[in-house]
Amino acid sequence: MAKFKLIQVSDTHLSRERPYFVPNWDAVVAHVNAVQPDMLLNTGDIALNGENVPDDLAFSAEQHGRLTVPVHAIPGNHDIGDNPNPKSHGPGISDQRREIYRSHFGVEQWTMSAGDWYFIALNAQLLGSGMPAEAAQW
Repeated sequence: MAKFKLIQVSDTHLSRERPYFVPNWDAVVAHVNAVQPDMLLNTGDIALNGENVPDDLAFSAEQHGRLTVPVHAIPGNHDIGDNPNPKSHGPGISDQRREIYRSHFGVEQWTMSAGDWYFIALNAQLLGSGMPAEAAQW
C-alpha cells in the first residue's frame, strides 16, 4: 500500500465576527504545516454560521488558505443549511447557500484517488431535500 498521510478535521466553526474557535484553528494550522500531510480534509461545519452569515464562509476560506497542503472539504449544516428532515434545526439548504459555499470551497461532492485510497464525498444536506441537486448527486 502506498503511503498517504491525511489529516481530517470537522466542526471548525470559524467566524471573523465571533472568533471563539480561531485559537483552535491556529493550532491546527501550525500542526498541519509542520507535519505536511498529503492533504487536509474538513468534513463539515467549517464555518460557525455560514448558512446565515456569508462572511463566515469567506473567513473560513481565508483561514484554510493559511495551510501549505492541499485542502478538500465537504459542507455541513452550518455551512449551507440543514436538510428538510422534520428533526432538523435552523435554516434549510438552498441553492443560494450552496452557491456561496461553492464560491469559497469548490464543488460540494467529489471523488478523488490518492495513493491507494479512493474518496467519495457527498453533500449529506442534500439527502431528502427533493432539490434537483439531490438527484444530480446520485
